[in-house]
Order: sequence, then structure tokens, then C-alpha cells
Amino acid sequence: MIKQTRPISESIIHSQSESEFAHYRREAGDKIIKRKGQFWVESHFGFYQAANWLVRMPLAQAVPPAVFYWAYRTSLAQTDVAAANGTMPVNLLQDISRYDYEHLHSSCRYDLRKSRKLVTIVELTRPDLLYAEGYEVMRSAWSRWGNSFMPTKAAYLNDIARAYKTRRMILAGIADGKLLGYLVGYAVGSTAYIEFIFLATESLSTQIGTALVFDFIQTCRQSGVIREVSYGLCDREDPAEVAFKERMGFLLVQIPSIVYINPVMAEMLRWFKPHVFYRLTGRG
Repeated sequence: MIKQTRPISESIIHSQSESEFAHYRREAGDKIIKRKGQFWVESHFGFYQAANWLVRMPLAQAVPPAVFYWAYRTSLAQTDVAAANGTMPVNLLQDISRYDYEHLHSSCRYDLRKSRKLVTIVELTRPDLLYAEGYEVMRSAWSRWGNSFMPTKAAYLNDIARAYKTRRMILAGIADGKLLGYLVGYAVGSTAYIEFIFLATESLSTQIGTALVFDFIQTCRQSGVIREVSYGLCDREDPAEVAFKERMGFLLVQIPSIVYINPVMAEMLRWFKPHVFYRLTGRG
């Protein structure tokens, strides 16, 4: 076992309270605003969303969190869904209590068996392995995705440090002492989030992605607190990614929301970034 790791069988994700989550994000440099008892984050300049973005906020609290903004969005409490003017298209696993090997899609069971023979999944309790090898894993993933902008190594190392400061859980796939890929996740209240997964291209044949997702969910089940796991907003422009999420049990759920976008910006997004507009509003 590599130092500063924990066997996945001993890993239990810590679910933070709303105030804990906001505190750690503020400490890490995020702009956090508290209004009417709810925490908001400026995730992009002028765009605000609930810090815990699947919080299901009561309508009375779903108000603009700042004086100057071009957009804000939050999911709504079940009692207020009639007031929704949009949805959040989320890939969501809504019942983790029965999520085990026997309930996986048959193709996922095959992939998981294969991965178990080739890769060891562990929790990284410290960032040292990511500092040493994580950047190359991310570079490989970004190159495969065709992203035009690659963060500098300094920016990457800062992001890893920030992940630990904000109490993220990081699971890694290792073979022959080498990092092949990793998953970053966290939990707030009864909801857990798969935030990022980076896989080296040469590791894809090991089905490491299936093992990382499956084992993250097992750490959530062991918490006794978490009831649902989000795998992000729907990437409908990537059919392979959508198919993988669905096979793993993360179905597309349209969660009622309140969303405001400056009309000029809304039209620009609708025409030039339709997939972004869809993820913001559930429309288009």
C-alpha cells in the first residue's frame, strides 16, 4: 500500500453541514454570500448559485443574493416547485441504499470485475501522489477531450491544495505503484457530488472509471447519512458520457429551479452556447 492512502473498505465520506461547507470554501478563497439563511457562491463573475447547488431552497429564500449580477440559479424545495421557471438537468442516483454489485447493469458488473483484477482503488488522505503524478493524468484526459485551454501546473497544484482545504474526498486508481486516474467528490447534508474524474488515456482499457464511481458510492452508503449522489449536469453533447452515467444508474432528473439570466446574455447563450444555456435553464 502506498503511504498516505486508506483502503476503500475503510473509507467513509464526511458529509458537511451547509455552514461547514460555506466556511471551508470561504477559507479557500471562494466568494460566499449568506442571505436569508442560505449560502450562495459566485461561481463565475456575476453568476451566483447556491453553494450547495442541490439544496432545494424554499422560494422565500430564493432571492438575488447580491446587488450586481447577470444571473443566479437555485433548485427549489418540493413545496414550491409550482413557482419554478426552469429546471436543473442533473444526472442523479436517487436511492443509494440498494446500490451494490448485484444491482449494477450487467455491462458494469463485467467492467468492475475486470478493473478489480488490474487496478487498486484507494482514498488519498494526503495530496502527495497528486502533486507528483496528477498533472500528467489530467493532461492526458484534457488532451483526449480536445480542450484548448490547459491549466498550468502551478494552477493545478493550487487546485489540489484547495480540494483538501475544502474537505473533498479523493479516490485514486493505482497499478504497479502508478497513478492511473482519480475522482474528486464531496458531500453536504444528504447529497453527495461527483465533481471531477480524470483518467489517463492508457488506463481506459482497465475500466477504472467504473471502479472509481462504484467505490465512491460505497463510501457514501457507509456514511448512513447520504441518500442521493449527483454526477453533475447533463453533458448532452457527449453521448458516450451520458450513456456511461445512465449505465451506472445516474438517470437524468429535471429538478425544478428558479433561474434568472440577463436577457441579452440569455440570447447570446441560447445562440452561441446552447448546451450551456440548457444546463443553466433546462430549456433549449
